[in-house]
Amino acid sequence: MTSWFKRRRSINLWLGASLAALCVAAERQDALAQDATELQEIHVEGRGGGVETAEGPVDGYVASRSATGSKTDTPLVETPQSISIVTRDEFEDRGATTLQEVLAYTPGVASFSGGRSLYLDEFDIRGFSSENGNLGQLRDGMKLQANVYDGSQEVYGLERVEVLKGPASILYGQLAPGGVINSISKRPTFTPQGEINLTGGSFDTKQFSGDVSGPIGGEGSDWAFRLTGLVRDANTWIDHVPDDKRYIAPALTWKPSDDTSLTVLAYYQEIRTRFVAPLDAVSTLFPNAAGNKIDRDFFIGNTDFDRYNINSGAIGYIFDHAFNENISFSSRARYFEAKSDWDYLTSRGFIEAANPNRLYRGRSERKEHSKVWTTDNHLQFNFKTGPVEHTAVAGVDYARQDYDTSRFRDNFGGWIDVETGEEQGPENGAYAFKRGFDRSIDQVGIYLQEQMKIAEKLVVVGGVRHDWAKTRLDYDDPLVFGEYPTQKDDKTTFRFGAVYLAPYGFAPYVSYSESFAPAVASERTSPDPLKPTTGEQYEGGVRWTSPDNKTLLTASIYRIEQENVVTGPVGALRQSGLIRSKGFEFEGKSEIDALRLSAAYSYTNAKTIKDEDPTFVGEQLATVPKHQASLWALYDFTSIGGRGLEVGAGVRYFGKTNLPGVSKKISEYVTIDAVAKLDLGKISQSMTGFYAQVNAQNLLNKKTLSCALAAQGCDYGAPRTVLATVSYKW
Repeated sequence: MTSWFKRRRSINLWLGASLAALCVAAERQDALAQDATELQEIHVEGRGGGVETAEGPVDGYVASRSATGSKTDTPLVETPQSISIVTRDEFEDRGATTLQEVLAYTPGVASFSGGRSLYLDEFDIRGFSSENGNLGQLRDGMKLQANVYDGSQEVYGLERVEVLKGPASILYGQLAPGGVINSISKRPTFTPQGEINLTGGSFDTKQFSGDVSGPIGGEGSDWAFRLTGLVRDANTWIDHVPDDKRYIAPALTWKPSDDTSLTVLAYYQEIRTRFVAPLDAVSTLFPNAAGNKIDRDFFIGNTDFDRYNINSGAIGYIFDHAFNENISFSSRARYFEAKSDWDYLTSRGFIEAANPNRLYRGRSERKEHSKVWTTDNHLQFNFKTGPVEHTAVAGVDYARQDYDTSRFRDNFGGWIDVETGEEQGPENGAYAFKRGFDRSIDQVGIYLQEQMKIAEKLVVVGGVRHDWAKTRLDYDDPLVFGEYPTQKDDKTTFRFGAVYLAPYGFAPYVSYSESFAPAVASERTSPDPLKPTTGEQYEGGVRWTSPDNKTLLTASIYRIEQENVVTGPVGALRQSGLIRSKGFEFEGKSEIDALRLSAAYSYTNAKTIKDEDPTFVGEQLATVPKHQASLWALYDFTSIGGRGLEVGAGVRYFGKTNLPGVSKKISEYVTIDAVAKLDLGKISQSMTGFYAQVNAQNLLNKKTLSCALAAQGCDYGAPRTVLATVSYKW
């Protein structure tokens, strides 16, 4: 195995700003008497017997609170925008090992579990890509990465994953209009708990993981810790591509009183694999001239040349303090750093008529270094004026992203015969193209938000934010793309919404929200700065919550438009595009006695409306299916005599996708997943604390394909994968 980095780095955590406090004096009033049919605010008992919080654990599949849609601990039914939450219980039951698999059953999210998901997280939300680390992925409410290739998130270190659908720039600044994914880290607990797991199965997988948490110094202590770790040595379904990982995440909480808490979160991760280069539509979607397609386990690279090594880590804090029952302060900050060493061979197509199975390759060598500083500080004011309960937030956040990439490319990667495996090359020597650059982005935003709950019936939310962004881009070889001036952008964004808390658990809502993101092209011929992309969404929906809070149903319709979209090939990019996405989504989560259910359906009509190239106008966006549906169910057989046995299965439908400029569609597919769990302590008292679990994904071994481009844009999905885990928990 590749040796690990030995050098230890010191990390200086930049701590952010402070806010001037405003005092609000208000008389507290007795709660209004409520009709028995009105929707009550319910606090659900979470894992360990504690009250559920917006960023804490959830016992089961049905979460009732979130801060992702408001930056305040708010019931989901009072949030006028669609939010999907996947709890740890759910994604562990499904055996998810990547963020793509965690969100595979989430409506409106197109996730594809291909070879690239081993080391990066890619999604389309309501038709819009969140690939860029700056545009759609958060951790603990703050931007994490500077670039999608900074490494995937280890899901074993997560407590829950939330998807806020639609624009959210009022809360988080520069974002794509489709939505944002917010991963919540595991936090220390004051109740002792722990587990160790041994996992093995398909592709010679061998994995050890452990998670220990509890108070420091015994019961009643102000301090708690948590330590989560994972070591994996494995191959993958793709020949010569390993899936080796080391992950450790220490955390510490100091809570001297109910009004004050400080949590320090950190993690360090090492990934050792090889880059799975995208293939052409010819040889995947279409056969080549010899009538052959590349097998999904075929590796087009060279084992002596290809490598993909990523080291990444982060350290930060979350501080909360309540001055009194009306005013509280929240501050959080984080420093993230990643380094990658990345050499791979790319597809250059079948160009020899005499040798139609000979795939020619190009060379690519990249070294990348990312640094991200981010902080968010806000004051929250809770007060009443007559029958109106107010929750007001005033804050400022800052993010600095530095991305240094060295890129060398040419067409001298030799060739490989996709039928016999015979190969030639790659060649040695200097590279023909040097396309590296240094990019830094500074963003400062100030925001105000007001949530008003009127007579326990109507919730009205309004917010405004102003962002300033400065982008600097320096090419390693300015003769290739010219000089790029410092780009300054600023934008005011708004958000409005309302929820009516109707009788019998219904909560219809409407909302309007906006997005803003500077458009920076790293490879283009024109030196003129691009205009920021802007988006807006109109959404309406309804939620229903059962009286026991064990069932949550959500249905929504929406319309999103994004302007100033950057289009065109590398070196000739232009900005003239308009994308429109319209759709319907349904999601249901329920726990009925011994049965746990998760169901979803989404219709996504995402098309290019304006483009200088008429080929794309009116076309459905690539990788975005119009129809997706899923159903997952888990049943506990203990009540009918199957002591400690739980069995579950899921079915997922992924509809046809379009490849603009190509007449043939990428076929729809149906995959089936399954799980069997056994609490061995319910069979024998001597085995108390021991558990066994077997997960099968893509049980019927369906061959799947995703294509973003006709040339170098197609990836195969994972075949049947079976993993077995033995655990000891306390």
